[in-house]
Amino acid sequence: MEFGKPQNPSEVDWTLAPDTELTRHVLAAQEGSRHTVGLSPKPESIPHIFIGSTSWGDKEYLGEVYPAKTKAADFLNAYGKQFNTIELNTTFYRMPTAHQAANWAAKVPADFRFCPKVNKLLSQSKELGVGTNRITEFCEGVRGFGEKLGPCFIQLPKHFDTSKLETLLSFFDKWPSDIRLAVELRHPSWFTESSGADLFAELFTRGLGTTISDVGARRDVAHMNLTADFFLLRWVGNLHLTDKARLDEWSKRIATWMSSGLREVFAFTHQPVAPEAAKSAIIFEKLLKKHYPASLEIRSPTLIETPGQQTELFG
Repeated sequence: MEFGKPQNPSEVDWTLAPDTELTRHVLAAQEGSRHTVGLSPKPESIPHIFIGSTSWGDKEYLGEVYPAKTKAADFLNAYGKQFNTIELNTTFYRMPTAHQAANWAAKVPADFRFCPKVNKLLSQSKELGVGTNRITEFCEGVRGFGEKLGPCFIQLPKHFDTSKLETLLSFFDKWPSDIRLAVELRHPSWFTESSGADLFAELFTRGLGTTISDVGARRDVAHMNLTADFFLLRWVGNLHLTDKARLDEWSKRIATWMSSGLREVFAFTHQPVAPEAAKSAIIFEKLLKKHYPASLEIRSPTLIETPGQQTELFG
């Protein structure tokens, strides 16, 4: 991902911002609803971590993440055995159909969740598709994933600023309540102006989530605002030694949030080379289990290793 790519990762202050007041409020509300005095947590209260990447079609996975002789037609099945979610970018470029979504869903395990990116005919249009049938068309398509549908996310363009707040609220009004949605903001005004804070509060009121991006050249998009009992993390590595420390800091923060009532995390590891994204996911899983030793639903890839090979983040 080129957005926010740093020229020199070692010169970036990767420290995560403190929790916002809204995040503390959201977690307090979740914690209060999750526990009953004298009773053990209900099974549905056990946090789930979904870890994935951005594509199942990378041939670079062959021999490292997929068996070496895996056919292209079987890549999604192989991906689903390794990861349990995907940042589904194909729906950004092509409007999904229920038939295609059902076919994809049939190829992955029951615990897998697809997180479709809202189609560009919506997110890149002046009115976000309001006044057309495109929101309905998109949502009818992703419903084909059935129980394997995770949250969708709308990635707003870099020029979409706070002056367009009312347009965004109109989009939310048209979005169906049975499909979860997370919002990714990129224009700096959302993180510096009062109307940006108003938007995050509105997301909480509507039960909509946030997408938090962690990139070097735009630390503001790692805004640390939770607005629901789930969020999406788009973590972008640089094949740099700082990557491990960043994953560790995120695992600590997420462990704290889960201890306070966060129910689901959908984390996507980006790297310039696909197998390194898988290695990042493996290390992330280990760190999460280290910092959150209680019951946790999580799985990540198992690399196909040669004798004596070790799972390192680089090379």
